[in-house]
Amino acid sequence: MAHIVVVSAPYPGHLNPSLSLATQLVRRGHEVTFSAPARFGESIRRAGAEPLEYSSPLAEMPLIHHDDLSIMMPCLLSEAKAVFAALNAGLRSRPDCVLFDVLAWGGLMFAAKHGITEIQTSPIFASNESFSLESRYGRAAGDPTALEAFHGELMAFVSDQEIPGVVTGMFDGVARNIVFLPREFQYSGDTFDDRHVFVGPCFLEGPDATTPADTRAPVVVSMGTTHTRDAEFFRKCVSAAANLQHPVLIITGDGIDHRELGEIPPNVELRDRVPSQRAVLAGAKAFVVHGGMNSVMEALDQRVPLVVVPQRPEQCANADRVAELGLGVRLATDCTADELARAVQSACADPGTSARIGRMHRALQAAGGPERAARQVEAWLDLPLLRHQPYRVLPVETPL
Repeated sequence: MAHIVVVSAPYPGHLNPSLSLATQLVRRGHEVTFSAPARFGESIRRAGAEPLEYSSPLAEMPLIHHDDLSIMMPCLLSEAKAVFAALNAGLRSRPDCVLFDVLAWGGLMFAAKHGITEIQTSPIFASNESFSLESRYGRAAGDPTALEAFHGELMAFVSDQEIPGVVTGMFDGVARNIVFLPREFQYSGDTFDDRHVFVGPCFLEGPDATTPADTRAPVVVSMGTTHTRDAEFFRKCVSAAANLQHPVLIITGDGIDHRELGEIPPNVELRDRVPSQRAVLAGAKAFVVHGGMNSVMEALDQRVPLVVVPQRPEQCANADRVAELGLGVRLATDCTADELARAVQSACADPGTSARIGRMHRALQAAGGPERAARQVEAWLDLPLLRHQPYRVLPVETPL
C-alpha cells in the first residue's frame, strides 16, 4: 500500500476527475490524502480519502480576473504557498507520491522539496513540443511590471526552499502526466509520447450520477458551475427555444433570478441545478454549453451533439476542437437567438455528427478512465525517482 497525496485546483472541473482517481486508488488499497478547501471535505471523505484543508486564494478570486496573467499568476503562487505550507504542516507521514493538478504548483513544490515522485494530472489539453494553447491562441494579457514582480517573488520563494529547479517542471512539464481526455480529442494527439498517458474522462460515480434523472429533455442548456450570472445569454436561450419543436431544459445555476428571463414558452423548463448533469444528458439530442472540458466530455460520454458558446479563451480551444472533429457547432459568444436555434436544429438532425460522436464515444470508453489512471500511478511508483526530465520516455501501463 502506498501513501498518495492528491492536490487539485479548487474548481469542480479540476477537482472532480482527481476525486474519481482518488476513489479508485482507495479501492485498490492505497492511503490517499487529498488537499482542498474545507467546502470539499465531504466529497473527499465520501471518496474514502482524508481531507487536508487549506485556505485557498484561488477559490476566492473573481472569475473576471482569470484571463489576466498579471492577476492570475500571483494568485497561483499564493495558492501554491498555501498548499505547500499545509502539506508540510499537516501530513502525518511521508507520502510515496504526489499527484498535482496542472494549476496546483504547491504539490509539485512539496514533491521537489522532499524528493517524492510527482505526477501531474490535467483535465485540459496537454502541452508538448508540438502543441500548447499559448502557441495556438497566443499568450493571455498581463501587465509586464506585475508579471516581472511575480517572477521575482517566485524565484525568491523557490530559492529560499532550495528547489529552484522546480520552475522547469512548472512551465516546461514533468516526466509523468495523466491527462483526463482521450488521445483522439487532444490537439496533435499523435505527437505525444509516453510522458503523457491519456486515460479519458474520470467521472465521479454515485447515486446522483447513475440513477435516471427525474428531468430529461431533448435539448439541454447549461453554462457549467462558473458562468451562471449572464441573464442576457439565458434570455437568448429562452427566445431560441420558442422556435424549437423539442422540449428544452435550461439549467441556469444559482446566480439567475428566473423572473429576469421574461415569458417562458411552454416547451421550456428552468432549473437552478440538477443532481447530475451527466444523467440529464442521457438521451438528449443537443447540448448547448459554455465548453468547459468536463461538460464536453459528459456530452461525448452520453453521445450528445454539442452547440458550444465559449465564454473564456480555454473554452474557445475546446469549442474549436469540437467543431474541427465534427462533434457539434461552435457559435460566437455574442450569437443571436436565431443563430442558436439554427445550430440546435442542425445538431439534432445531422447523421454525420451522430456517427462521429459515436466514434469518439468509443474512444472515451477505450481510454480506460480512473481504473487505468490508478494502474498507471502504480506502474510509475515502481520506477526510480526522476527529477524533472521531461524528455525521457517512460514505461506506460497499457489499457486492458
